Amino acid sequence: MSWTTAQAKRLRPMVIAQWGMHCHLCGKSIAGLEDYSIDHVVPRAQGGSNELSNLRSSHRACNYSRQDRSIEEYQSLNTDQVNWFIGLAA
Repeated sequence: MSWTTAQAKRLRPMVIAQWGMHCHLCGKSIAGLEDYSIDHVVPRAQGGSNELSNLRSSHRACNYSRQDRSIEEYQSLNTDQVNWFIGLAA
Protein backbone atom coordinates (compact mmCIF):
# COMPACT_ATOMS: atom_id res chain seq x y z
CA MET A 1 0.00 0.00 0.00
CA SER A 2 1.29 3.46 -0.84
CA TRP A 3 1.86 6.19 1.73
CA THR A 4 0.19 9.48 0.91
CA THR A 5 0.45 12.95 2.40
CA ALA A 6 -3.27 12.82 3.18
CA GLN A 7 -2.86 9.55 5.05
CA ALA A 8 0.11 10.92 7.01
CA LYS A 9 -1.85 14.05 7.97
CA ARG A 10 -4.82 11.94 9.05
CA LEU A 11 -2.67 9.61 11.18
CA ARG A 12 -0.30 12.24 12.62
CA PRO A 13 -2.54 13.22 15.60
CA MET A 14 -2.98 9.54 16.52
CA VAL A 15 0.77 8.82 16.29
CA ILE A 16 1.54 11.92 18.40
CA ALA A 17 -1.11 10.91 20.98
CA GLN A 18 0.40 7.41 21.17
CA TRP A 19 4.13 8.25 21.06
CA GLY A 20 4.44 11.97 21.79
CA MET A 21 6.87 14.43 20.24
CA HIS A 22 10.04 12.42 20.88
CA CYS A 23 11.97 10.80 18.06
CA HIS A 24 12.04 7.04 18.47
CA LEU A 25 15.30 6.91 16.49
CA CYS A 26 17.49 9.40 18.38
CA GLY A 27 15.47 9.86 21.58
CA LYS A 28 15.47 13.66 21.36
CA SER A 29 12.47 15.95 21.56
CA ILE A 30 10.90 17.09 18.28
CA ALA A 31 10.60 20.90 18.38
CA GLY A 32 7.59 21.29 16.10
CA LEU A 33 5.64 19.88 13.20
CA GLU A 34 8.12 21.33 10.69
CA ASP A 35 10.68 18.85 12.09
CA TYR A 36 8.16 16.02 12.56
CA SER A 37 7.85 12.88 10.48
CA ILE A 38 6.07 9.57 10.84
CA ASP A 39 8.46 6.63 10.64
CA HIS A 40 7.52 3.04 9.87
CA VAL A 41 9.09 0.67 12.43
CA VAL A 42 9.19 -2.06 9.80
CA PRO A 43 9.94 -0.10 6.62
CA ARG A 44 7.35 -0.29 3.85
CA ALA A 45 10.12 -1.52 1.53
CA GLN A 46 10.48 -4.54 3.83
CA GLY A 47 6.74 -5.26 3.95
CA GLY A 48 5.81 -2.94 6.83
CA SER A 49 2.22 -1.75 7.07
CA ASN A 50 0.67 1.68 7.45
CA GLU A 51 -1.13 0.49 10.59
CA LEU A 52 -0.81 2.65 13.71
CA SER A 53 1.07 -0.16 15.48
CA ASN A 54 3.90 0.19 12.90
CA LEU A 55 4.17 3.99 13.08
CA ARG A 56 6.33 6.13 15.37
CA SER A 57 7.23 9.79 15.78
CA SER A 58 10.59 10.85 14.39
CA HIS A 59 12.58 13.84 13.22
CA ARG A 60 12.40 14.34 9.45
CA ALA A 61 16.20 14.14 9.27
CA CYS A 62 16.37 10.92 11.32
CA ASN A 63 13.66 9.30 9.21
CA TYR A 64 15.38 10.41 6.01
CA SER A 65 18.77 9.11 7.15
CA ARG A 66 17.30 5.77 8.21
CA GLN A 67 15.85 5.16 4.72
CA ASP A 68 14.71 1.51 4.50
CA ARG A 69 17.18 0.17 7.07
CA SER A 70 16.03 -1.77 10.10
CA ILE A 71 16.28 0.12 13.39
CA GLU A 72 19.24 -2.06 14.35
CA GLU A 73 21.05 -1.24 11.09
CA TYR A 74 20.32 2.47 11.57
CA GLN A 75 21.61 2.48 15.14
CA SER A 76 24.80 0.71 14.08
CA LEU A 77 25.70 3.52 11.65
CA ASN A 78 28.71 5.64 12.41
CA THR A 79 27.65 7.96 15.25
CA ASP A 80 29.14 11.00 13.48
CA GLN A 81 27.00 10.30 10.42
CA VAL A 82 23.85 9.91 12.53
CA ASN A 83 24.64 13.11 14.47
CA TRP A 84 25.18 14.99 11.19
CA PHE A 85 21.72 13.98 9.97
CA ILE A 86 20.17 14.82 13.35
CA GLY A 87 21.89 18.23 13.13
CA LEU A 88 19.86 18.92 10.00
CA ALA A 89 16.71 18.78 12.16
CA ALA A 90 18.08 21.32 14.67
